[in-house]
Amino acid sequence: MSGETTSRAIPTATLIVLATVGLFACAPQARSGVIILPPCPESDPNPTTIRWEHHGRPISKDTPVVLVFHGGPGGAPPGIAGSPFWRALAREVSLILYHQRGTGLSAPLTGRAAPPESADCYRMAILAEDAEHVADELLPPHRRVFVLGVSFGAQLATLFALHNHERVAGVILVAPAADHRWISKQPRHMIRALRRLAAPSRAATRGLDRVLAGSDVCPGWQTPAAVLRLGGEYGYTRRNQARVQAALATLGDEGDSAPLCALLGPPPASRRPRGEMVEPSLSSPAQFRTVACRELGWAEVSSANCESVGPELARFDIRDRLHEIRAPALVLSSRYDPIVPPELTDEFFMLLGGPGTLVRMNTAGHLILREEPGRSLDAVRQFIGSHP
Repeated sequence: MSGETTSRAIPTATLIVLATVGLFACAPQARSGVIILPPCPESDPNPTTIRWEHHGRPISKDTPVVLVFHGGPGGAPPGIAGSPFWRALAREVSLILYHQRGTGLSAPLTGRAAPPESADCYRMAILAEDAEHVADELLPPHRRVFVLGVSFGAQLATLFALHNHERVAGVILVAPAADHRWISKQPRHMIRALRRLAAPSRAATRGLDRVLAGSDVCPGWQTPAAVLRLGGEYGYTRRNQARVQAALATLGDEGDSAPLCALLGPPPASRRPRGEMVEPSLSSPAQFRTVACRELGWAEVSSANCESVGPELARFDIRDRLHEIRAPALVLSSRYDPIVPPELTDEFFMLLGGPGTLVRMNTAGHLILREEPGRSLDAVRQFIGSHP
């Protein structure tokens, strides 16, 4: 069964109906719609629209409700029907997810970043608050939910939990981090991850040393850009990490650089102005730049991305507030995650104030739910079943 409903968040807003035709037909139940929020900024003639989706079992007093916060910044919501993890979970719970403003089918952002007059509309606290409006619209008053956040979505889910203690039955966080080091220290984490990846092979270690030494292995690729490309884009899955390891081993001391250069692709200057690092595959590069540059320290990683974004804001840091979360917590991390390495996840877990379970994956990169769907599902299922 699939369908569409439209909802409103303010009485005077004009309703907007968006149709979907069988997009998530494989899920037990799928419906979607939008909530209408006041224009942001106020000078904008158009209201802000936030897309929501409901998958799985009907909402009832006996069915757990899981509120999903997708990754990013600038990422797209997960495709429920195409994912073994999400599809299986939807058979047992009511899944509610929303497209963060500026991404997916929510009101779009345009350009490299939100224009200065609307940049404040795309702060992390506001992205998390949008989920409150979705929950208000779709759920009965005082209905408790499990919040499930992935990567950047884990930060948003945590902000939601900090502001809605009475509403949260439990928190499920995949690769969370407690402060802005998640992005601003990524190059350092990626170098360490690449060294760990290359370590089993002397040839790969020597190849990595050549890259880190700044030798012109692949024309146009300088060390910082190459590290972000190899450790970032190719660090998301163990399969791609293995491709990097093999290419480094082929490179060796004086070996063939062609496999590594093929992975790197055209140098940044030929792909994007000023050597920008953000990949165009993001659902919203504009949301990435606006949030990451102003709150997550991305300028320390790639300053070209942060030109004309607007003034910096206080850096995201909730380390001194995590003890306030008393709800049960399940944290999933991976030993081989170069994006949010396990030491950051461990720190996050130790700062939580309630009972918790930490599950470490050993055969996944950053995309834990994709690469270890079975073990992830078992952990989530057991957690939800233990905290009705």
